[in-house]
Amino acid sequence: MCSGFLRNICDEIWSGKIVLAFLPYHTPRGFISELKTTLAISDIKTMTRINLDLCVANESYPIEKIIYSSFHLNELERFVPARVVDIFSCNEVGMSTLIVFENLTQPLLIPFKVFLDEYTRFANKKASIHHHKILVLVDPNKFRSSDFAGEAGISKILYQGVFDKLDQLLALRYLLKLDAGNATPFNENLIASLSQFDYSFSETLCEHENLLDYCRDICFSYAKSKEWDKVKYIPAHQLTDTEFWSRWAMGIAEKKNGEVLYHTGFLVLHNRNLEVNNRIWQVGIEIILPMIETIRLKIVSSPKLTFPPSSFIKKTGETIEDKFNLEIGEILHLWQKHEIRFNGISGLEKERLYTLLNLAKKIRDELAHIKIPHISDITHFYNECIKIDNIFKS
Repeated sequence: MCSGFLRNICDEIWSGKIVLAFLPYHTPRGFISELKTTLAISDIKTMTRINLDLCVANESYPIEKIIYSSFHLNELERFVPARVVDIFSCNEVGMSTLIVFENLTQPLLIPFKVFLDEYTRFANKKASIHHHKILVLVDPNKFRSSDFAGEAGISKILYQGVFDKLDQLLALRYLLKLDAGNATPFNENLIASLSQFDYSFSETLCEHENLLDYCRDICFSYAKSKEWDKVKYIPAHQLTDTEFWSRWAMGIAEKKNGEVLYHTGFLVLHNRNLEVNNRIWQVGIEIILPMIETIRLKIVSSPKLTFPPSSFIKKTGETIEDKFNLEIGEILHLWQKHEIRFNGISGLEKERLYTLLNLAKKIRDELAHIKIPHISDITHFYNECIKIDNIFKS
């Protein structure tokens, strides 16, 4: 769960406002437990959850009656009417307790808005530090933000635009407790890139081996299970506010820095392969290219390889006099022309190093042409990188 989102809720509650939290389907599981932890840090120790599903909608004052029942005010020796002023004037309904309303339904919208209005008028007569702490969990598939008045005493907070790649990676490493066996940097970043804003989907992706080979099948099955094939694909920049809201509520779309992003599963389901390929390709750019550069620097820095004082590169017509300026393909070319001398490297080690150079060049060329390297090449590259360190250290 994104800590900033939870802190925002707590801060608004502490300021004395009624908080309406709109939680789409891709809100991470464990919201309540994470909220409790954040509340405890903010010195709110107790929580009373009120299930509005238990209300009788056609009764008079149904919201007040379920609050009355939840705090067992009927068991008091003194009589307490089931009305806002009387309920919230009771010591039993303490200001140190967070009241959480859940499962608001359409038939209850009008009486709930009446309750909010009455409570707001009651609370406005007091300083904000004496306001009760109230949180309403709203399903955006049932209600829009505009269904509730934007009054000064009410804060609307949307789980929107709060995801972050670092949060994804931390979730993968700590919440999902991935072991180091399959959790290579490439796999971690691939999962983060495919799942984007959907932490639950991260967990699904973690359950599969050979992810790069099967990621499209996994994305398709995930989206199909949520019946996203029944939702029309509209280019992100063409979505109206209403169309975006419904897709956001369903977990299909999100916003980051004002840009609309579709779920990878939704893109796969609607054959938007270019967008999906770009997400996978970006992982190679971010993870594999730096590794290739690291290998290149290790090779040109090693005293076990002696390079010619200058190298003419026929392809560019350039003469390179500093070996540190040689690209990975140029190093391979010099090797093939027998212009590199080796010092204290066995035949097997030379073979491994040559294999790594070939792999590095192949992968770099594919990425440079916006192609996705094959998973077997990436796996082989990782394995050879580990072995090559031992050659340079020995």
